[in-house]
Amino acid sequence: MSADLPGSKKNLLLLALIVAVGLGLRLYRLSDHGMFVDEVYSVLVATGTGDPELMRFDASRPFYFFLLKLWHMLGSDDGWLRLFSVLFGTANIVLLYILGKLAGGARLGLAAALITALSPMEIHYSQQVRMYTLGSCLVLSGTYALIKAFETSKKIFLALWAILRLLMVLTLPLTAVLLGIDVLYAAAHLKDKDKRPLLPLMGIGAAAIAACWAPFLLILLQAQSSPYDSWRSSLDKPNALDFLTLLVNFTASAIPLQESGGPPIYDFITGTYVLIFPVILALALFYCRKEKTMRWLALWGLLPLTGLFVYSLFRPPLFITRYSMFTAPFVYLLLAFGWSEIYKLKKYGKYVGICLAIIYGLAMTSFINYFYNHQVHEDWRRISAYLTEHERAGDEIIVWNYHSKYLLGYYYKGKNRVSDLEVGKSDDENNNGLVISLELDPPPKTGQRLWIVTREAAPGWHNMREVYEDFSRAVTEHYKILNHKNLGMSDIYEVQEP
Repeated sequence: MSADLPGSKKNLLLLALIVAVGLGLRLYRLSDHGMFVDEVYSVLVATGTGDPELMRFDASRPFYFFLLKLWHMLGSDDGWLRLFSVLFGTANIVLLYILGKLAGGARLGLAAALITALSPMEIHYSQQVRMYTLGSCLVLSGTYALIKAFETSKKIFLALWAILRLLMVLTLPLTAVLLGIDVLYAAAHLKDKDKRPLLPLMGIGAAAIAACWAPFLLILLQAQSSPYDSWRSSLDKPNALDFLTLLVNFTASAIPLQESGGPPIYDFITGTYVLIFPVILALALFYCRKEKTMRWLALWGLLPLTGLFVYSLFRPPLFITRYSMFTAPFVYLLLAFGWSEIYKLKKYGKYVGICLAIIYGLAMTSFINYFYNHQVHEDWRRISAYLTEHERAGDEIIVWNYHSKYLLGYYYKGKNRVSDLEVGKSDDENNNGLVISLELDPPPKTGQRLWIVTREAAPGWHNMREVYEDFSRAVTEHYKILNHKNLGMSDIYEVQEP
């Protein structure tokens, strides 16, 4: 034991350094921008001030909103609310180390922790008032508890597994697919007489999870027809390249898959990393066939991702970056495993491993720099400040977003009326394929000044980009444009009713 102590201290110091770097990256510029639509929705649901339809839609995942409500009682500014996700995002770095060490030793754990700490995608979601880092934390801790239960035969770990898995599905319902893999993992121990007593207990735990989750599952199924979920119907069906792109994006890009063809490749190093990534992943899958724990960790990550992909070929897509984030930590483990296995190769493995580490470090520096200097979402705080500065009494503010009165109203404290802008399809070519309907009663007067706010659709978001461009043309043709301001990911039109 004493001979291992120096190495253990060194590993803990390295882990502390990795955690410190990861925490620093997640805190950096945390309050620089205002919240985007999903973040505002989170706060509205947690505080019970959202529109009734939104409250019903999110009632199927109550655990995060319950915790956020408690956190909101201590402070309500943007940075403080985002800090809640930062804490879980940072905890995930430690959990990846623990799982990696359990699967293949401290070197694997440290590599997995480093990949998690430096992932622009992880940094991005750690800086959002959303449930994704909490979801990943519950996924990882529940997986660890199950592995330890069958390694040690201690019933306390099974109880912990059941509690964590229940909280997991009450945070991210799609993670329920992991329960199927949990059952397969338990079934793989049927031949082990020492482990068989755990199986009935696990069955009881699974039944308890199902019973507690059933009412929320019913709410989730009823919410499929909600307008808050209808946007998925406009997404393109994923293809095989999208599957690989999403895996690469987990470590290289914070831009959602639907709005980007892949990570930002703009030099030799970033391009080399993107080419090397699938090779390392393939090697990891090859080597892990002989490593039992690592093999199961790969299944916990790749089987749900494959399921989401296949489902999205036939139904409104669920193969969406944020919906898939709970699988990302297992991809980090796989990447770390492939990296560590290359390093262990007898002849040139150490040198190849060091070269890969250099490429990785340089590429992550570029990707992280790109993330901090390119806006990913709209900023409703900035939009509200612009409107407040330039509006006059009697103006009308119209926002092209569902239930905008609640959305813009989070920041906007002016006295002018805020209304929704309804955009529908038309067969009339003179309307550019769109019908614009203003929910204004009484309707705008001739010569009245209006403000129209809409989110800009990125060029890679095919269907939404086309609608956005049609809408922009329709506004230009229907109104007299007084001014047009682009604020990052949003357009603000100052127009006059003709």
